[in-house]
Amino acid sequence: MAGVCYLRATNQAKNNTPLHPSQEGTRTGPTLNTASIKSEIEQSEIPKMLPIKLNNLPYSFPTEVSEISLGQFFALRQSKGVLDEVCVLTGIDRETILNFKGREDLEQCQLLLNKLGQKLALGMEGHALPKQTTIAGKTIRIPKNIKLEPVGAFIAVHNLITEEHKRAAEAKVEFDPTNIIPQVLAHYFWLPYMGDDVLYNDEKIEQPEYMDQILTIPITDAVPIANFFFRKYPNL
Repeated sequence: MAGVCYLRATNQAKNNTPLHPSQEGTRTGPTLNTASIKSEIEQSEIPKMLPIKLNNLPYSFPTEVSEISLGQFFALRQSKGVLDEVCVLTGIDRETILNFKGREDLEQCQLLLNKLGQKLALGMEGHALPKQTTIAGKTIRIPKNIKLEPVGAFIAVHNLITEEHKRAAEAKVEFDPTNIIPQVLAHYFWLPYMGDDVLYNDEKIEQPEYMDQILTIPITDAVPIANFFFRKYPNL
């Protein structure tokens, strides 16, 4: 189905500072010249958070797309440069970064961002449905015969995708349902996450507390699951 969302992953869609290294020339900041950091990244073949020290404090930095959550992805799309991106991926507040003692810490972050940006720029096309995922630390199995239950979830997701198609048609742009991925997943995962004994309710789906849990899903799991429904529409 044409126009299925493959997560145009970087800030390029927002005309913000790109993560993709091919556009490094548009980014302001120190020159990347830290060979030791390059060596550490190249040796990180197995997905794992890279322990780093920033301002003499320990932090972990994602080196694989699978370590980025759905919430972090959307925050990266809205970021306005390196500082915002570092805040999103490390949890460090902006004021702390602005008060780094030297430029070396920022150089380290820039190199890591560029490496990660290369992988993000490839998108999610070709990623298969996961057999399981995690929501706020809870493992959720994804069945082979994936479907929307109960009826309320089916209706809600159908309406969400229909409205997105209408907006794209009216604006005469390509259908890109990226922005509704969290809502679609919130409806789908209600029963698997909450359990059969908790009744489905539209108002509960929209509660910030529940949506915050949905945003913890790894982006590499979230996109294939959402794409399944986008492709299957209108026969959900």
